[in-house]
Parts: sequence; structure tokens; C-alpha cells
Amino acid sequence: MSWLFWILAAALTALIAILLVRPLLKGDGRGNDSAGEEDLQVYRAQLREVDRDLERGVLAQSEAKAARLEIERRLLAADARQRPERIGLPKKVTRLMALALLALLPLGTLGTYLWLGQPGLPGQPLAQRGEEVQEQRNIAEMVQGLRARLENNPDDRQGWEMLGRSYGVLGRWQEAAEAYREALKLSDGPRPALQSALGEALVTVNQGEVSPGAERAFDAALSGNPQDARARFYKALALHQRGDLRSALDRWIALAEDTPQDAGWRPMLMQQIAATAQELGLNPEEVNGGESTAERPSVQDMDPEEQEAYIRSMVDGLAARLQDNPQDPEGWLRLGQARLVLEERDAAVEALENARQQIEQLPADSPERDELQRALDSLEQRL
Repeated sequence: MSWLFWILAAALTALIAILLVRPLLKGDGRGNDSAGEEDLQVYRAQLREVDRDLERGVLAQSEAKAARLEIERRLLAADARQRPERIGLPKKVTRLMALALLALLPLGTLGTYLWLGQPGLPGQPLAQRGEEVQEQRNIAEMVQGLRARLENNPDDRQGWEMLGRSYGVLGRWQEAAEAYREALKLSDGPRPALQSALGEALVTVNQGEVSPGAERAFDAALSGNPQDARARFYKALALHQRGDLRSALDRWIALAEDTPQDAGWRPMLMQQIAATAQELGLNPEEVNGGESTAERPSVQDMDPEEQEAYIRSMVDGLAARLQDNPQDPEGWLRLGQARLVLEERDAAVEALENARQQIEQLPADSPERDELQRALDSLEQRL
């Protein structure tokens, strides 16, 4: 239907051009000279008639003077009304301006559209647009009803949590963050997922910047669940924004090792890893183990033996990296958890002991020390 668009656009442009050019084609404003000149002639004739009446003695000198003053006043007024119309451009100039507008308006409109528009973008079916609009309206109505219900029942924790998610769907992130805070106030436990959702809403409100409030939410999420993927990603982003690129890269690599190949957000994660590696002057392929995301096997497609072998190879790779860079308490905790999953108790004990040593070396006022210690205690209870 692109031809229909161009026909409508051309017709609209032609209509606008006609409306703009028509006043110019009417002339230079001198077309009313005849009517104005007739008025002037009438008043001049009246002046002559007064003079004749004065000569014949029909009018007294005072009456003639008064009549002449009134006629001269009308004569001046008529001349003043006619004068602005005489201030115009010659017909030749106005016609040239009209031709220029007729030529430049369509060309300028087309050029501007081709520069700023997207003529190759396929049109969206009207029915589909209607469905999307209706869906947004339905969600908005649902949110409005939920909000009204919470005003009467403000202690409904699940209602506040649902309201926060709904605001997120509508892109109203500030209101989503406020709803998540209300849900957290009513929560008994740490609620890592809810803390993580609050942090993400605050990051979105702050246009991608991890604010101190958002980072506190992610720290709280990791304190309750060190494997929370969303909190791990944004915690690394906070380090990156503070200039600690190496720590951010290590965290993202560790997250990639725990992320399924078919995860929808994995491409974004791998892009962050590649970009940060380039900032550090590293080869992204070497950082990713020389293997692109497309070349890596999908664990879900493997049989149980292949899955176990693949997981062991990743765990062994993490262990080798920690031998080269042992100052990574979070890495040792992940290795200890992986060894527990693989039922390698002795190796898990060794990894957790290394984690303890690294945690003890952290400053006493380090904000990460408490959350790492809690994660260590939780894993040791599983031994």
C-alpha cells in the first residue's frame, strides 16, 4: 500500500501549496484601485459643488467652510484606506514567488521525509495496532482498579508486588519502584527477587545508571540469594560505572558460566563482556574461552553423560581461573556450590575454605563482607 501513501502525500502537499500560492496570484493589492478612486472622485466633485453653491450664494461662507471641512475629512479617510492596498509587490515578483513555492514546497517536503523518515519501514496492520492499543488500555484499567483496591487494603503485600510488575509493563518505572517498596515493607523475609526488581526499576528510572539506592537493593538481593542473575548483572554494572572494569568483567564472565545458552538476556550479557574486554585491551574471544555463543553447545540438547561432562569442564575452568586469581571470594563460593552439586564434598570443603580466607582478608567495614559471610555459612550448612 506504499503507492496509496505517496498519492495521499502528494495530494496533501498540492493542497497546501495552493493555499499558500493563491494570495500571491491575486496580484499586488492594486485590484481595488477603481473602487477607491471612485470614492475620491465623488468627494472631489462634492468639493467643487460646494464652491459653486458658494459662488451662487446658495451657501453662506460659514456653511461652505463647514461643508468643505467635512468633505475633506472624508476625502482624507478614503485616501488613507486606499493607501495600504497600494503598498504591494509588483505582479511579476509575486508570480515568481508563487512559482518558487510550487517548486520548492514538494521538493523540500520529500527531501525532509527521506532524510528524517523511514520510507522503507513496513506498515503495521491496523488490526494489530488496535490489539496493542486495546491491550495497553486493558492493563491500564486493571492497574487503576488494583490501585483503588490497595487504597482500601494497603496491607496486601501480593497486591503491591503485582502492582509494581504491572507498572513495569506500562513503562511507569517510578511508580513501579514505589509499589515494590510498599511490598518490601510488608514482607517478613529478605525477598531477594523483590529487591532485585526494585533495583532494576530504579536503574531504569535513572536511565541506566546504578544509583546508590539501586545498588543497596541489589546487595540485599544477593545477600538472600547469591545466585540472583539480575542482581549479579547490575552489581557488575555498578562496578563498571565506578571504573572497576576488571571486577565487573570477572562477575559477568562468572554469570555467563551459570547462564543457560537459550536465556533471552544472554546476548546482552555477552555483549557486555565483549565490550568490557575491549576496554581492557583484551581479546573478547579469548575472554569467552575462544568460543562464540553460537558455537557453544546447548546443555538441554545433551544426554545426561554429556551434560555432566560439560558441567564438569566449566567447573574445572572456574577452578583453574581461581588458581590464577585467588583473590575472588565470590568465585570460591561459586566453585564450592558447584562442587556440592556434583557431590564432590572434599573439593567443596577446600573451595569454601579458600572463600573463608579471602573473606577474612576483606576490610571489616567492607559492604560485601557480611553478604559473602552469610553465603558461606549457608553453603557450609549443606556439607
